[in-house]
Amino acid sequence: MERAVEMNADKNAGSNLAARFARGLQFLTYRPMRTSLPPDEEWVLIGYRTEDGLELEYRQEWLVSSQRIEFAVPSVKSEHLFRIGVDLTNDLVGHMKKILFAPENVIEAERRLATATSVTEFVGKAEGLESVLPDILEARKISENVGYIRIRKFSLPDDVDTSHFINEFLRLLGQLPKTGLIIDMRGNGGGSIPAAENLLQLLSPRKIAPEPFQFISSPLTLEMTRRTAWLHAWRPSLSESVTTGSSFSRGFPITSTDEANSIGQRYHGPVLLVTDALCYSATDLFAAGFQDHEIGPILGTDENTGAGGANVWTHSLLQELLSGTRYELKPLPSSSDMRVAIRRNVRVGEHAETPLEDLGITPDINYKMTRRDLLQKNTDLIKKASEILATMPVRQLDVVLTGQDNPLEIKLTSLGISRVDIYVDNRPVLSQNVTDGIHKLSIEESANGAQKLEIIGLMKNEVVASRKVFLQKLVRQMDKKRTTINSSKSLRIKESKKIISIKIAKRSRNRSKKY
Repeated sequence: MERAVEMNADKNAGSNLAARFARGLQFLTYRPMRTSLPPDEEWVLIGYRTEDGLELEYRQEWLVSSQRIEFAVPSVKSEHLFRIGVDLTNDLVGHMKKILFAPENVIEAERRLATATSVTEFVGKAEGLESVLPDILEARKISENVGYIRIRKFSLPDDVDTSHFINEFLRLLGQLPKTGLIIDMRGNGGGSIPAAENLLQLLSPRKIAPEPFQFISSPLTLEMTRRTAWLHAWRPSLSESVTTGSSFSRGFPITSTDEANSIGQRYHGPVLLVTDALCYSATDLFAAGFQDHEIGPILGTDENTGAGGANVWTHSLLQELLSGTRYELKPLPSSSDMRVAIRRNVRVGEHAETPLEDLGITPDINYKMTRRDLLQKNTDLIKKASEILATMPVRQLDVVLTGQDNPLEIKLTSLGISRVDIYVDNRPVLSQNVTDGIHKLSIEESANGAQKLEIIGLMKNEVVASRKVFLQKLVRQMDKKRTTINSSKSLRIKESKKIISIKIAKRSRNRSKKY
């Protein structure tokens, strides 16, 4: 069987041995015709042994689906198209698995989302651990101490944007234990780069540095950056490459630093990431950021990720960007299309400037899948991950504001933290030692009109937790709540007066009749 997989792997692309082997195994059972040739054989003989020891064979002919599967990219040609990093094969295989095996509740959840008048309202009203994005997110409690979230892809439907994805992730996360989290990315072929990179801030007290991307230095890439406003950042270094001879431009992130840090940390417990060799593109980026920001250990069921860490563009997008230039591209025949890796990604932190493409992410801990994992929903894998989480420190930094006026009253619950530093609109206002438990803090100089409160938790002078609270948003919510309450009171008073006047009127009529 291993030899059969290796022979199949030789026919398919892969940046490393693990990725080629994983693709070879995948193509034994699924072959998207948009990215691969039809199989040479018409059927497969599957030999197996029964529990009684009988050795039998089963003949399975290839099944062909004529259902059209659309590639999950934004439907309108725009700036958003350049923020995609996805492995098309994985995306197509995922669609086919959904067609064949998705439970009815998943299909029904997709129908409800598709018919919702407002996705924001739909996500906001959701309850329980059943996700409103079931083909993207799955969450469950493993035990009282460990939660589990599976992220199957970062390809978002047209009517679902990054904020919807993040809010749904936060909603599910808030119902899981605070003492340990497993994030499972296996088989995630990527999708929206901002969706992947925005997720990192929820898990880390550090300021997130999005992974930068580089163009290869050429007259064609220089022409594109000259003509396109959202590519201007790359233009100076591409112009300089004529003099410097640099092979690549300087790197700039696709996700802005402000966007990647707009929410801040929301989960303070230990986190572990599970990867395999079918993690590609935006998922490669997420795994790189997870490792570069030292969020937690990576447990890999393969020796590497897919190593497709690049931004991919379609021929049709390049045709649009180069229209009217000497590099203008002709349409492909029969309305066909193709994709190219246009910008490579390089890493930050300890691995700064190391390319992600071709190299991928090497996990911190290697794990071999067992028979029980395959037949019993990853039983041994989750047990191993839970054991690792149990050795890691647990933090907690919960914040409740008990008043908005001067002084600003804060009810703070801390665990595994020895000191908190508090900032109002990036200005330090208080530093105080704390122990595990509940603390009531007061900030005397919280200027009226302040926008943001940030609390940094430290242990032995090392930042281990953080929390952002957006004050004006809370004020608006409280004002809205007060207005609603006042309106309800006014309405009740008016209704009471109306009832009283009706009763008086009835009594008057009764008296008239009586006398």
